[in-house]
This record gives sequence, C-alpha cells and structure tokens, in this order.
Amino acid sequence: MRKGILVFLGLLLVLALVSVVWIANSNNFKRDGTFEISINEQPISIIRDEHGIAYVIAENKADVIRGQAFVTAQDRLFQIEFYRALIKGEAAALVGASMLPSDIKMRVLDLYGNAERSFQYLDEQTKEVLNWYCEGFNAYLKAGHAEFPLELSLLGIEPKPLKPVDIVSVTHFIGLFHSQNMDDEILSLNLAASMDDASELLPLSINLDRTAPLDFGRDSTVTSESILNKEIAHTALSNPLVPYPAFGSNNWAISGERSTSGKPILANDPHVDARVLPGTFYPVGLICPEFKAVGIATPGIPGLLSGRNEFVSFGVTNAYGDSQDLFIEEVDGGFYIQDSAKVAFEIRKEMIAIKDTTDVELTIRSTERGPVISDFPVFRVQTNDVVSLKWSLAETQSHTIGFDRLLEAKDVPSFRSALFGMDNMFFNYVFADINGNIAHQATGLVPIRKDSNGDQPKRGNQSASWSGFIPKEEMPHMVNPERGWVGTANHDTRPDNYPFYYSNHFSPFYRYERLKKVFDTTDTFKAEDLWDLIFDVKNMQAEKLVPIFVSTLEQNEKTQDIAEILKDWNREDEIEEIGASVYNVLYNELLFHILDDELPNQLEEMFWENGYYWNQRLESLMLSNHPI
Repeated sequence: MRKGILVFLGLLLVLALVSVVWIANSNNFKRDGTFEISINEQPISIIRDEHGIAYVIAENKADVIRGQAFVTAQDRLFQIEFYRALIKGEAAALVGASMLPSDIKMRVLDLYGNAERSFQYLDEQTKEVLNWYCEGFNAYLKAGHAEFPLELSLLGIEPKPLKPVDIVSVTHFIGLFHSQNMDDEILSLNLAASMDDASELLPLSINLDRTAPLDFGRDSTVTSESILNKEIAHTALSNPLVPYPAFGSNNWAISGERSTSGKPILANDPHVDARVLPGTFYPVGLICPEFKAVGIATPGIPGLLSGRNEFVSFGVTNAYGDSQDLFIEEVDGGFYIQDSAKVAFEIRKEMIAIKDTTDVELTIRSTERGPVISDFPVFRVQTNDVVSLKWSLAETQSHTIGFDRLLEAKDVPSFRSALFGMDNMFFNYVFADINGNIAHQATGLVPIRKDSNGDQPKRGNQSASWSGFIPKEEMPHMVNPERGWVGTANHDTRPDNYPFYYSNHFSPFYRYERLKKVFDTTDTFKAEDLWDLIFDVKNMQAEKLVPIFVSTLEQNEKTQDIAEILKDWNREDEIEEIGASVYNVLYNELLFHILDDELPNQLEEMFWENGYYWNQRLESLMLSNHPI
C-alpha cells in the first residue's frame, strides 16, 4: 500500500515537472537569428533590450512600420486576435455565454460597421501605412506559426490575416472607452425617473484656471419632470466590458524658463494597472532615416501613442470629449415620429454564436440618429422609454488616424496639426519640442449641439440636433502660456468663455490642483524633480475635507482618538500611513451616509461605480454645508 502511494506521488511529481517545463516553453518566441520574409524592401533589424522591449531598425519608413507590426504580432498575437473578436461581437463564440453581454453591446453599437464606413474617407497616405502594418503582421503569421501562443490553441483561435479596416476598428474600440457620456446620460435618465431631485446630482465640472463658470442652456433637454415616475422596465446588468482605471492619468510639461537645464521637460503617467495582462500599451522603438522614435503603442495600431521622436516629446491622458447623445423617441407602433411624420425604424438582424449552446438572434432597431439601445438590458436603461444613440464615431470622415503622423512631427505646430486627424480617440496631449515650445491639445470629434448642451437625454422628435463639429483648432488647448507650464489630469480644461459644450464627464480637480500648487511658483525644476512628482501622493481632497472630519469627530468622546490620528496625518497617501487608511475609510462611509438612503436600490451600483459623475458634486455639497 505504502509503495503504491509512493509510486503515485512519484508519477504526480514527474507530471508536475513536465507540465512546468512545457508551460515555461510554450509561449517562448524567437529572440535570436533571422526570419525569412519577403515583404520588406531591405533587411529589418530587431534588437531586444534586457526587458524584452523591441527596437525596430530599418532603412525606410515602410519597413519600420512592417517591423513594428511583426514584433507586435510576435508579442501580442493573442491580444490582437481577442480584440478583433470583441470588436466584431464574436467573443461568445470563443469563450461562451459569459461574453454574450459584450457581444450584444458591440453588435448594437456596430463598431466594426462604423470602421468600415469611416475607412473609405482615409487618404492614400494613411491607407498606405495601414497596408504596411498589415503586411508585417501577416508576414509573422506565416513565418512564426511554430511559436504561436498557447492561449490561441486553448480557445481554438486560428489567427486570420490582418486587414486595414481591422486597424481602424481598434481606434473605434478605444474611442468607445473614451466615450463615457452614454453611460452618464443613461444614469441621469434612470435617476430622473426615480427621484424628485435628481437634477441636483448632475455632474459638476470645475476648471481651476477659469475665472467664471460656463453656462450652457437646456432648451430641448429632457428634464426630470418629463420622465418622472416612469416604470422601471429592466433589471440592471453589470457592465460586461472591463473599464479603464477610474481616476485616469497625468501629464505635464515645463518650459525652458522653468527648468534648470534651460530646456523643456515633459512627464507622463498613464496610470495603467500593471496587473492587467496583456498590457494596454506596447513599448517599442522605431528607427529609420525618416524618424527615430521610442514610446508606447496600442497593439494593433501603427505609430506611437506616447513617447518621443528626435524633435518632440509627447504624453497623453484621457480627455473624455462628449461624442454621444441619447434621444427619447416618440413611437407609434413600428414607427418613430420625426418632425411630426411617421418614419419606419430601420431593422438590422444579427446572429451571435455562443460556444457550447444555442445561437442568439438580435433584432436591432435604428432611427436616423442611430441604434435603439433601450431594447437591450445590457445598456441598463431602466425606464420604458425608447432611447436611441447618436455617436460622432459613426459619422467621422477623418482622412487620418493620427498616430503615424506623430512620428515625423518636427515641432509643436506640426505635432498639433497631426493631432487634428485623431477623430476617434479623446485624449489630452501635452507636448514639447527642442525649440522650447510647450503645448496642450485635446483630440477627438465632438459635435456642436443645436441646444448647446449634451449632458442629458433629449427629445427625439427633432431634426438637425447637431450643427457640425467643434473645429479642431478650437478644441481645448494651450500653447506657450506665460506661466511656463501645461498639464492635464483628466479634468475640465475648457478656458474662460469657451463657446462650445465639450463634455461634462471629468475627473475631480484635485490632481490638477496639486500640479498648480507645485508649478504656480517661481521655482525651477530638474528632470529628477518631475520624476519625483510622478510618485507624489499628496491628497488635496483630504486637505479640504479632513478639517470637517476632525471637527465632527472631536465632539464625540468615542471618536476623539480618530480625530487625533487625522490631525497628525500629513495628508499623504503612503501605504504605511495610518491616517491615510482612516481618511479613506471614513470618506467612503460618509458618501453612503449622505446619499445611499436616497438612491433607489436598483441604481446604487450604477451610481457609485461612476465616480466622475458624483465625485465633485458630492464633495462640493459637503464643503458648502460644512464650512470650516
């Protein structure tokens, strides 16, 4: 008996060792030697550093873009293939029913169809770059088949050749994550249908550089009165797509006058969770006679998202430009009312394959504005309204995708012009050139609303709700300000007297306030100072709220010790700081005490997960009711 157990354990040990060796070698790719491919015009050299980061060196621009795609496919083939399945709404066929909500969302929004429509407007230069990238990617599919990652075989994925429109669809996919207004408007609609005073919870946007509030009318906006007491029609479903980190990124640049070297310095912290694998970004170097650039790219898109070339450094944060509007349609049977006339819904059928179970057929209705999203619980519209979505990404006619043009920019003006072609993604770029210029520029395609506002659903029975798009040169920007610095932290960057409604979905201003506190001085800075600032953990929110907490806690003998902890705390969120832990626990508890009783139960999760919607508004409420 004992001998049999020992034999069994020995077999398990051998099996474990074999499994470890197999897994350790299953996703290894070729690091030395050569691949025989024929799509390049000249030999392409790929050098990897000690971290495995690839540097592509080529004799011309076409080959360096091909090389970028080749190494990206080598490192991120599974990621790109899964992106393609997500975008086309085909993930459930690979994974199973857990991905059905995601597939429904993608089919209704028709991301891939939008990409196909916008592709026809791209200029020949952009299409040429996309073709180069596809050539490099597809060359790897032929040359590297023996080293494909294990994940592909586990899910039964056979990689398919990449097409230029696939690349465009990835830009639309990124644009979806930057387009937060749909979720905000759905939440506003649900709140207005459930609460008498929902308008008091609308997002509050503050730019600390503005001297007066911006005011946009709501002439045709649906107010809470018009949709109050609507019957709750759907049970809320959790969002099937993993969102980007909730409180965003930072970037800033100082002019030569503010640096000890006399040259501009730029810093960027994208705030991406390193535990999310594969990573959102792909670090790479691209070197050819036309340009020398290093930075991070988005897997599946040629060029760089953030980094530097020989002349310009550039960093990026999310800007959250409002590209989406919801419309409450007036319906009569199979028709919707448009300018007092009955118009038949456009009907589109979609069949979703699901692994190991029955396929699901969707019937998608659309108005002239866009698809009806309220027919599908995944969008979490909880009223009986028929709600359609109008989205600028379905209407873009941009000639470029932007990223590839950044590689050859020679200065701030040419870099800013390159950003004007970036319709599908809503970024705040901060950039600096070797001539000493610094700048900030917002990107994306943001509509000009007929009623000037876009933060709540509108009535659908109207035409021409948009009158074009904000001119790119008039998007929020700042060039060589007298103060000697620019920076963004996902906050409201609209200046005084800004004439356009740009968005109402912004981060609280605290991170930007910290930048102002550091840079609105007469100090000069070294590169090391800006590196240290990236790791700065001063909590500017606590600077305002801790005095309120302390004054309240001191009044009760049982909580006086907590008050002392907060009084002694240096307002820095270091891991070992007890005061930081106490503050954050109290803050979260206080939020629930302030509002959770008033929130309808079915909206609690949807409300609290949308931090940008309520954060600045609730803190303003705390400070106005409890001045210190």
